[in-house]
Amino acid sequence: MVKAKKSAVATDEMIIEAALSLAEEGHWDRLSLQEISDKASLSLPELQKHFASKAGILDAFTRQISQKVLGDLPAHPDEDDSPRDRLFETMMTRFEILQPYKGALKSILRNTRKQPAALLRHYPGLTQAMSQMLEASGIPSGGLIGIARIKGLSVVYGKAFAIWLRDDSADMSKTMASLDKDLKLAEKLEISISKSSFLRACSK
Repeated sequence: MVKAKKSAVATDEMIIEAALSLAEEGHWDRLSLQEISDKASLSLPELQKHFASKAGILDAFTRQISQKVLGDLPAHPDEDDSPRDRLFETMMTRFEILQPYKGALKSILRNTRKQPAALLRHYPGLTQAMSQMLEASGIPSGGLIGIARIKGLSVVYGKAFAIWLRDDSADMSKTMASLDKDLKLAEKLEISISKSSFLRACSK
C-alpha cells in the first residue's frame, strides 16, 4: 500500500513536471492533456486517473510547493525571531523553491490573465497555501482573525509574486524588499486593529 502511494505521488510529480515544461515552451491555453500525457510518457487514460484537467495539475503543483517549503524550514526556529521575521523567511523559501518554474509560471499567467474565471478557480488553493505558510511561521490562521490574516497574506504574496516574476536579481532583492515592506505594513495594521478592538471592549 505504501509503495503504491509513493508510486502515485511520483506519477503526479512526473505529470506536473511535464505540464510545466510544456507551459514554458508554448501556450498554456492551447495545451491539451494528450500533449501532457505524451510528454510524461503516459497514456491519456493513465493521466486522467490522476488529473481530470490542467487546473487540477496546477492545484497539485501549488500543494507540492507548499510541502517542499514545509520540508525546507528548520524544525526548531530561532526563538529570537519575531513571527513576522519567520513569515518573511517562510515566504522567501517559497519563492526560492518556485525559482526553477518562473518561465512556466510567466507563460501560464500570460494565458490566464484575460480569463478571470480561470484565476478565481485557483483562489481556494492559494488561501490554503497561505494558511499553511502562516502556521509554519507560528502564526495561527484559525477563526476570524485567521481569515483576515490569510486574506492579507494573499494580497501581500500576490504583489510580491508579480514583482518576483520580473525580478532578475541574483538574490531576489526586489522581491525581498516588497515582501518585507508589505509584511511590516500588515503587522502594523493588525496591531492597530487589535488596539482599537481592545479599547472599544474596555469602553463598554
